[in-house]
Amino acid sequence: MVSRNLTDSAVIHIEDEDTEFFEYLEKKLKTLADSSNVYMRCLWSFIHNQRFEVKVLAGDRTDYRGEAFQDFFTLHKTKYETYDSLCWLFFHELGHFVLTNSVFEGVFKGAKATYYKDKGIEGKDGIYWAHDDYYNYYKEHHDDDPEEKIVSMFATFVMGENYDRSWWYKRIKLLDGGKEK
Repeated sequence: MVSRNLTDSAVIHIEDEDTEFFEYLEKKLKTLADSSNVYMRCLWSFIHNQRFEVKVLAGDRTDYRGEAFQDFFTLHKTKYETYDSLCWLFFHELGHFVLTNSVFEGVFKGAKATYYKDKGIEGKDGIYWAHDDYYNYYKEHHDDDPEEKIVSMFATFVMGENYDRSWWYKRIKLLDGGKEK
């Protein structure tokens, strides 16, 4: 595993020692700082001043691509990803990370609770992820989740191209010789 600093306070750990990907991501991040777009510069400032870790795990997963936690997020680097799609995924998971670590987390959890309640999925005390049907529904309708929509739109805004799950599923089918996922 290779570990390098993205910024003074952010670190990336790449399991398969792909320093080329690190350099590619580093260039993408540099374009944020040099952008004439105020939102991109604000994003660079956030990334530069926030303490977090990114773990890039090599593997062959086809069930999900990444996840965000309180102080780090993970990207699953598979043969189905390109460097651009991994950068998109970086920004997607960064969006989750930002929401998880903001004063607005309750707003998004409340909106999601309403969304899932409308689908008949309401756990004890409104905790939707505790309901038995949540994970089955989420697996099939992942991209319909309000938070997923927002962080995917954010990643697409930053990258200028959409590498969401529909792109990923097409890529899996293409690289696996037309087999369904």
